[in-house]
Amino acid sequence: MGRPPLPDSERSDSQIQLRVTRKRKGAYVRAASKKKQTLAAWCFEALDKESGYVEG
Repeated sequence: MGRPPLPDSERSDSQIQLRVTRKRKGAYVRAASKKKQTLAAWCFEALDKESGYVEG
């Protein structure tokens, strides 16, 4: 059941948790929605851009 396992090279092995106010989360969700993204995808894009992270 569920999604088939990802290959080892694509599996995530760490988590980030943020505690935020409802107002801040709402602002993030609205920003993601404007770009037709999930909140997670929007966060990845923003964090990767600001950090200079390049996958691969």
